[in-house]
Amino acid sequence: MRFNEIITEKASRDKLPHGSSRGHMGEYLLGSAVVAKMKAGNKNISTKDAIAIMKATSKKENLSETFEGSQGDTIEFINIIKNQKNIDDARDVKSLTTLMANELEGAVKFANSDIYATKYSKLFAENGKPDRLLVKAAGEEDQKGTKADIFLIYKRPDGSEKQVKGWSLKTGSNLVGQASPRTFENMQEFFKELGITLKPIKNYNSNPQKHVLNIMKQVANDLNSFTSGDNTQKEGLLIDNVSNFLNHHIAMKDPRVYIVNLGNNDYSAQTVSRMKKNLPSVDLESKFRYAKGTKGTQGRPEVAVYEKESELLLFKIRYTYSFPRINSSGKSLPERHRIFVETGPLFKKLATISVSDVQEEPPLSQSDVQEEPPLSQ
Repeated sequence: MRFNEIITEKASRDKLPHGSSRGHMGEYLLGSAVVAKMKAGNKNISTKDAIAIMKATSKKENLSETFEGSQGDTIEFINIIKNQKNIDDARDVKSLTTLMANELEGAVKFANSDIYATKYSKLFAENGKPDRLLVKAAGEEDQKGTKADIFLIYKRPDGSEKQVKGWSLKTGSNLVGQASPRTFENMQEFFKELGITLKPIKNYNSNPQKHVLNIMKQVANDLNSFTSGDNTQKEGLLIDNVSNFLNHHIAMKDPRVYIVNLGNNDYSAQTVSRMKKNLPSVDLESKFRYAKGTKGTQGRPEVAVYEKESELLLFKIRYTYSFPRINSSGKSLPERHRIFVETGPLFKKLATISVSDVQEEPPLSQSDVQEEPPLSQ
């Protein structure tokens, strides 16, 4: 699975009857809603429409099915699901849609109001010709160079494909990226995206857990150096660096990808470009701190970047360490070092997009589809 896999915050709470999680199954729900919308054209869909897509798809051995749109369009729905627990929960549509009713409602609202889902479902249904579309839920596909989980793809007459849009799905998780701090070279590469050059550390690889502490402190100090005094040039550079860092982890710098959050019978969507537009109005501050451990103990080190006045978190970088252990099969597992990037409430506040934000982006061109009428109309 690629590093932008969907991970929920509390695994025990999120477990479904067959052992999957809301995070994994969220892709199936959202993909089904998008397929239902493409099938319906300019009409709104209901949860029943999305469930009908799931019921038909769940009967197929590979959890993929082809549907016919209202005007003869062909809509292929492909689910890349490999883990048996996830497969079993995807097939148990009744339990899945009952336990994830809130997320399903949010997915349907997304399909009925998202500017891309509504624009292209209408366009393909009304352009006077049969189109071939592909909706792919690719959470368990080993892909590189993308952070999207759901893809809307247009199939040209010559068989080639054009990605129309990608959505990175989040259901109950703020996790957007991760890396291994096992070597100093890894840490250099990780923080380079944030515009930070780490001070050399001798023998880092012999004791990463010890040296991560000093690196986290340097990162917090370096970030604060951009906002010390009254230097608009340095503050602008900080905005660029923070935006570049989050863009790398959220979307792999792909402008076609944005985040979709499902929950509470609704959805919200965010982009890094929208956040960057709003960041100049925010006074950022960074802090090195320790996360809270269990039963009031001191946890692992982390760097928090937040709005100084409100202390609303923009994002944090946290370190975790797992001791060497022996698993249930008797196999010895080595120690494990990991770094996670998680967004906070300030990111959602600054990055949530509106219809007008999306309409500023260019549509598909005539060359993309190679047939009249162009998708840009």
